[in-house]
Formats: sequence, structure tokens, C-alpha cells
Amino acid sequence: EHGGAALGALAEFGLQDFFSLREGPSHSELPKLFNSGKSFDLIFIDGAHQFNFKFIDFYYADLLLEIGGCLVFHDLLLPATKKLYKYIQTLRRYEFMATPQLQPTAAKKLRYLAGAFVKFKPLRTYWPNGFGNLLVLRKISDEPAPWNLFRNF
Repeated sequence: EHGGAALGALAEFGLQDFFSLREGPSHSELPKLFNSGKSFDLIFIDGAHQFNFKFIDFYYADLLLEIGGCLVFHDLLLPATKKLYKYIQTLRRYEFMATPQLQPTAAKKLRYLAGAFVKFKPLRTYWPNGFGNLLVLRKISDEPAPWNLFRNF
């Protein structure tokens, strides 16, 4: 779709050997990676936008990610991604990493702000990363949650 721009940039900087492109739905590719026994320091997910698919992506990415590694979700402004982030917060195994350098233009911020007022959304919960559209999390623990853990999210 983008003419291989990302792959070209990786090759330009000699990073292609450190990168694995999986073409296909992330909710079906991540289980394949898990079955391969590999682990990763960085996982970038830009999959289907519905909560159920995002949850599957997170579940497998969490299993694949090394402690200290980063999990990046695109489309933080979508309700399903924000809902998933609220769930991830209940696990207390990830820390949020702000990305102030990736903020949109002032015009886009104004548009988002106007949309929040129209939709009656509280600003604090509406944008966990300011107006940024990436959710960047660093894995700080592999501790499993208690079998009976449930917190509303």
C-alpha cells in the first residue's frame, strides 16, 4: 500500500536484518510467531480496529515481548485502543511512555479538541498520550496476574 517505504528506510540504514515484516492480519500472524518460540524487544501493532482483535494482538504480543521491550499500538485515538489501554493498566506489567515529539499539528489538535467537546468526552481520559496517536508501553514485568484477578476497565 505504501510502496515498501518502511522496508526501504530500514535497508537505507542497514537495519533490515533486525526487522521481521509479517504480512497478514496481526491476530493470525502473532500466534504463528508465538509458536515459533521467538521473542522480541519491539512489537509494533497496526491491526484491525475492533477491541476483540486488538485484545488478541495484545495477548500474543505480551507473550512474545521481552521484559524491557516496547509494545507500540497505532491508532490510540480509536475507542478500542483506548479501552485496551485501560485493560493493560489493570495488569500493572507495563509502563506508559509519552511521545511528545510525535504530537500532531496545532490545527489537528484543535480539530480533536472540538470533537471531544461535541462528543462530551472528558479530555483527561480521551487522550492518554496528549493528542498523539501512538500508544508506547514498556514491559516491566512478566508476573502473571492472580487467577481470580478482575478489575473493571
